Amino acid sequence: MVGPVVHRAGMQWLSKSVLMAPSVVWAHVLAVCALWTSPSRADSVFVVRVLPDFDGETQNFAPGFEANDFHVQVPRRKHVQRIALAGRKLVSERVRIAGFEVVSNYDCVRLGHRALIFQLGGLYLANLESSQVESELGIWQENIHLAHDGFLFADVASGAFYAEVDLIPSGPSAVNLVQLRRFGYDLKSEVLLELPGRTELLPLADGFVVCPPYEDPTGKRTAFRSYTPKGRLQPSELERALNAIYQRSGERLSCPPILCGSFGRGLVYATHLDRPWALVSLAGKGDFDVRPAVLTVGENPLLADIEFPQSGGNKTPINELRMAVVSPAHDLFLATVRESDEVESLWVGVVAREGDRYRARCFRVRGLERIDRLTLSRDGSTIVFATFVGDKWAVGAARVADLVAEINRTQPEAKLDFEALRYRDRR
Repeated sequence: MVGPVVHRAGMQWLSKSVLMAPSVVWAHVLAVCALWTSPSRADSVFVVRVLPDFDGETQNFAPGFEANDFHVQVPRRKHVQRIALAGRKLVSERVRIAGFEVVSNYDCVRLGHRALIFQLGGLYLANLESSQVESELGIWQENIHLAHDGFLFADVASGAFYAEVDLIPSGPSAVNLVQLRRFGYDLKSEVLLELPGRTELLPLADGFVVCPPYEDPTGKRTAFRSYTPKGRLQPSELERALNAIYQRSGERLSCPPILCGSFGRGLVYATHLDRPWALVSLAGKGDFDVRPAVLTVGENPLLADIEFPQSGGNKTPINELRMAVVSPAHDLFLATVRESDEVESLWVGVVAREGDRYRARCFRVRGLERIDRLTLSRDGSTIVFATFVGDKWAVGAARVADLVAEINRTQPEAKLDFEALRYRDRR
C-alpha cells in the first residue's frame, strides 16, 4: 500500500532484544537464525534471495511497520514475515506478536511503539516493544471491514488513525457503502465520510482523491474530487488537472492489461495533492493498449507521453507497461516493461519540467526473467519484487539510490544527481 501514512521513526528489530522477555528473545533469535540459512545473491544493484516456501504467484508484498521494510502476505506460517535490506543481504525474520495470528492479508499503521493492524473483520492494537496484542475489536460485528486496497493514515499528534472501510449492511435491499472512519487507541470509531459502494479512493500523503467509476454503465462522466485525510472536501490542483484531462480533452484512463479487472488500479499514480506532476495511464488504440503519460498539474494541465528507448533507437511498445510506482521522496518513478516472453525489465523514469510541461526520461536498469509484485517502501528508499532463480521463486530487492548510481555507471550520459532529484515543490 503506497498511501497516506505518516513517516515513522524506525525501531531496530534486530537490536530490540533488550526490550523483550528472555523467552521471547530466544524465540526471536532462533527465528532470525533459521531464516539466514538461505544466502543472498548480490550484484552491483540487486540482492536476490530464495526464501523457503515463498511463492510469487500467490503471495504479495506490503510496506511494513518501519519506513523501509516489507511484510510478505500471506506468510506460510501464522507470524508476521518481515523482509528488509541489511547492507548487501536480504534479511527475513518471523515477528511473533502474541495474540495475533496472520491468516489473511492485513494492513497496518505505526503509532509510536504501537501498531494498529486490520485483518479481515478484526482490528488489533499491538505493542511492538513487548510483541503482544494489547486489545482487539471484532469490527465484523458492525458489518464493516477494511476496504480492498483501503488506506490508513496516522495522526501521531492526536494518537488517531483514519481508515477506509466497507459497510456491508444486512438485508436484501441494503446498499453497500464506503466509509472513512477515525479510530483511536480505544479502537472505537466515528464515521467522517460516507460514499457509494465500489467507490475508488486514491490514497495520498496529504489526503485522497475519489475517482469516477472505472466502468460507469450510464456513460456519464462524474468528476474527480479531493479530500483531506479527515474527510473534508478540499479542491486541489490534482483534482482540477485530472478533471480537465478526463472530461474535456477526450482522453480516457485505462489500466495496463495486467491490472485489468482490478477496478480502477493503475489509472493514476500520484503521491501528493499538491505535487506538480502525476503519472496516468491513458487508453491507446487497441482494447488493451495503454499510453503511460506524465500529467503536468497546475493551471494549464498538459500530458507528455512516456517512451522506453532501447539501443539502436528502437522503442519498447508502450502497451507493454506492466506496473509502476511513484517515489514519495524523489522526482522519479519505477516501472516494469515486458520486452519479450523471456525478459521483463526494470526502468527508472526521471521527471523534470521542460518548457510548458513535465516530461520523463526513462533509463533501463536491468532485464530479468520475471519482475512481479513491484513494491516501494513507505519512505521511497527501497523496492522489492518477486523473481526467479532457476526454477525457484525468489525475492529481489534494491535501494533506489543504487539504481540511480547504476544508471550513471552504465549510461554516463544520464548524469543523474540523486540528491538533486529529491522531491520539492518547484512551482
